Parts: sequence; C-alpha cells; structure tokens
Amino acid sequence: MDNTVTKEETNYLRIANLLLRVAPLAVRVRFDIEFDPLMLQKTLNQSRSQKLEKLRHKGIINSKQWDLLFPRTVITKSSVTFENMRQTSLIINPHNAVLPHRCLTSPFVVGIPVSSTFDITLMICLIRNLTSIQISDSLPLQVNTNLGADLSRIKYYRNQIAHCDDGILDDQTFHTYWDDICQALIRIGGPMYVQICADVKMSKLDQNDKEVLTEIRNLSRKTIPKVVLGIHGSKIQEWEENSEKIVETKAIMNLKDLIYKNGIVSITGPPGCGKSTAGQFVALYLQNYHGFDVVPANFPSEIFQYRNPERKQVFVYDDVCGKYEIEIHSVNDWIKLSPDIGKILTRNGVKVLATCRYNISRNKQFEKIKIFSKVQCDLYSHENSLTTDERILIAEKFLGKEDVDILKGHTLLDKYDMFPLLCRFYSRKHTGSVTEFFSRPVDVIKEDLESLMDADDQTSYATLALFVLCNNCIKAEMLSSSSSIKSILEELADRCTLRHVFSLQVVK
Repeated sequence: MDNTVTKEETNYLRIANLLLRVAPLAVRVRFDIEFDPLMLQKTLNQSRSQKLEKLRHKGIINSKQWDLLFPRTVITKSSVTFENMRQTSLIINPHNAVLPHRCLTSPFVVGIPVSSTFDITLMICLIRNLTSIQISDSLPLQVNTNLGADLSRIKYYRNQIAHCDDGILDDQTFHTYWDDICQALIRIGGPMYVQICADVKMSKLDQNDKEVLTEIRNLSRKTIPKVVLGIHGSKIQEWEENSEKIVETKAIMNLKDLIYKNGIVSITGPPGCGKSTAGQFVALYLQNYHGFDVVPANFPSEIFQYRNPERKQVFVYDDVCGKYEIEIHSVNDWIKLSPDIGKILTRNGVKVLATCRYNISRNKQFEKIKIFSKVQCDLYSHENSLTTDERILIAEKFLGKEDVDILKGHTLLDKYDMFPLLCRFYSRKHTGSVTEFFSRPVDVIKEDLESLMDADDQTSYATLALFVLCNNCIKAEMLSSSSSIKSILEELADRCTLRHVFSLQVVK
C-alpha cells in the first residue's frame, strides 16, 4: 500500500468501503423483500401524495432521489435490452423507433423505479416511512438485534463516517465499528456476507481508494442544512395547502410572465391585497412546472449560502426590508450584496420573488436598492388590481353562497384593497354579520394598528395619526416650513418612539 495512506486513514477507508460498497447490497436484499420489485411502482404511486411528497418538501428526500422514485426517461434504441424491455414494456415499431407501450407518440416515458438505482439512504428512508419497521437515528444497544435495530446501526455508522472531517479512525474505534457493522450486515443480508465482509477487511488499499472519502461525503453534502430544510418544507407545505383557495387572477398571470423573463421581480401593493399569496403561488408554479427548488428566505446572504449550482432555485422573500417599518440594516445588506446577486441572477438557474408593502417600497432608503426597482409587479396598478369578477371568485373560495350574494347586494366587494385578507380573516375568525364585518373590518384594522404601535420605530404609526388629526387631508402647502403643522409633529414625536426626527421631510 502507498506509504502516504496512514494506518488511521486505512481504517477509515475500510469502514467507508464497507458502508459505501457492501452495505447497500445487503440493505437492498431486505428492501426487495419489503417492496416486491414487481409492485414497487404501484406502492410508490399510492404513497406519493400522502407521505412521499411531504418527505420531499421537508428535504428528507432530495431532488435526485425523487427522480429515481418517479423517473422520466428518454428511450433510445441503443438503451434497450431484453431485461429493460421486460421491465418497462417497450416495443420497437416497424420504423425502428423505440417507443413506450401506451404512449407511442413521445420519446419520453414514465420510467419504472428500480431498487438497484436507490442509494442506501433512500432505501432506509422508504423502509422507515412506508413499513412498520422501527428505525431510529441513534445507535441501538448491543442486545437489540432485530431488523429495525440493524438498519438503525447502518444508518448511524454511515452518518458518523460521512461527518468525520479528518478521515481517520484509531484502531479501537475501527474494530468497534467493524464488528458491529459486519454483524448487522450478516443479519440483514444473510450468511454470504460473512465472506464478503472478510474480503473487504483483507483487500489491498492504495491511494485511489481516497476517492471513497470524497464519494461518501458527497452523499451527505447538502447546500441547505437539514434543520433549515425542515423549516422550509413546513412553510412550503403550508403554501400548498393554501393554494387550493387561490384564484389565478390577471395579476398572478402577469407575475408568472415577469418572473419567466427576469431574474428578480418585486411584488408591491397595500396591505392585504394578496402580495404574499401571489409570490407563493408563482413560486410553487415554478417548482411544479419548471423544476425549481423553492427556498423561503429572509436575508440576502442566503442566496450565496444556499445556492446550489446543480439545481434551479427560486428564493422567496416576504415583506423584504420590513413590514411596518423600514429595516435599515437589511437595506444596507441588499445594497452591499446587490452587485454579486446581480451576477448570479444573470444565470438561468436562479430567480428571486420579493413582496414589499407600499410604505416600504416608496421609502427613499429602499429605493436605493436598484435591483428591486428594475422589474416590479404592482398589485394596485390599473393593470393588476382586482376586478369585481375576480373578487367574487375569491369570495366564493372562502365564504358561503349566501354571504357572497349579500356582499354583491350591498356593493361591498370593491370597498377595500385588502379584500383577499378580509375574506380569509372572516372565514377563520369571524362569526358575526358579514355585512358589518366587510363594512367596518374593525378586527383586522385593530390588529394592524397594534402591530404598528409595537414597532421599535413608530414613524408609520405617527404618520397615520397625523392623517387622522388632519381628517385624512394633508395638502402640499401644509408641509411648508411656515406651516402650523410643525407643532403637531413635535407633539407626536414626544408621544411616539421614533428612530429619526419626525420632520416635514419624513412625512413627505
């Protein structure tokens, strides 16, 4: 053996070989018992919506593994053998074009999933979630040698090796790992693995075996940490559940067109008009129809942190740079990172959707972030604002027919910009008169006011109070330096917590 491979590295490489080369074969023996190869496709299809899609959204099943579970392939004549013809029911037509049975007009076929393409992580995941076998993340006690415990052992040691940064194992650790893993493999795969494990232990290693270190680490390497993926998955699942009540308005259709043609689109409008809903719906559209991974994000740095060059990704920001008040530190981060973000967005694999309230998007500090001003989808513009017909469709998603008819009769459909929010709020929390609620949505307004009052910077609340004191009518001449309004500003500044001086310039 090459002298540059140390004894501790050799220990590591032997365990890695055992887990990477041998363990998948043994686990596959058991996998094919649990999942009859002839019934595998049916089993996966039956479990797709209820279990597998949830695992995918949580990041437990990655995109590559998903494609193995539900493959779509291009069939060529050279790829056809007797075996895969039997498995995929292919036929060759008289013109020598290889076509799938029941789909003779397209070279794309829904492939048949085969366990031989599954890695050990995917097989253990399916056994854990689709059978009654109990598999844990921790190392079982030595006395526990049932099937679930042995699969847990393999899973545990595989993770230990994959997350070993220095690639070395001392002799004592090596022998402990080796004995435990080999006994588990023999119980899982059968007596034949006694000799297989012995051969791996005595086989000659050389420098080329260091590729095993890279390979096994690549198996567990994810751009986004597992914990974060879980959080993202929960959010995306909630978006999907909410999407059942979304009406595809002309604004959403325009947003689809804008994000298809551009790398970044900011979605602006007043509170409650459907900005977040539109952004989430279009993100899911990119995921389901264009193969994008959805990444809910909060900070601009996450574009660099979670960028995966091998995947198409759409980063979704809700209330970017603040909701009730402008977040200056966030503005500065976007300004600082915008040039590098722009370079990433010039490539076809990354898109950004960002929602922003008018009180933020029209702030002079926010306007300094040039990448957000290039392409905007204003939901309150003439082109995108909700029509009466769209409002009726939205109401029908949340309210009963009788309530919708009442709104029509009292001409309450077009009274508020935040109509989508009111429909959702009423369906969840309100039990009183639909006429009273949509005439005077006190609960919604109160909730928004309380949020404004609780903000660290109450500038928005002070500005709103100024409009109330002036009967919602502030003329240009009132904002001159000689106006008596300055005394009102001073009074409001004394009563509110403000980050900056409440000046005429701030009000403008």
